[in-house]
Amino acid sequence: MELFEILSYAQDMNSDVRKKAELYLNDSEFKNPLKFYSDLVQIFAKESMPSGIRGLAGLILKNKIDPLTKEEEQKKDFNINQKFFREEIKGILLKIFESPSKIARRTSSQIYAKISKIEIIEDNRTD
Repeated sequence: MELFEILSYAQDMNSDVRKKAELYLNDSEFKNPLKFYSDLVQIFAKESMPSGIRGLAGLILKNKIDPLTKEEEQKKDFNINQKFFREEIKGILLKIFESPSKIARRTSSQIYAKISKIEIIEDNRTD
């Protein structure tokens, strides 16, 4: 099942359907975080996606990006704070700034700001 379908189910009125979708989202993130985050940012970037699904993808992505302490980073096998992945996301976010959707522009700017905060913290650690 594709991630956009699961995001659609996560917004279903039926609580059982929503719970199953949330479990699948958590499982997808755990099994292959790089693919999960890449798929989220791709869905968020697509103008042709329904606004609810697009918004949910952006919201999930925004909530997953947080600066981690050195100890937290070492405990995780993978995190969204990895530099190569941040560069990919930032490139896509810059394109979303041109979106006609005000919500998409606002969410992408919030995600971009969080990534910038991570980079500032990392620069301060190396100084």
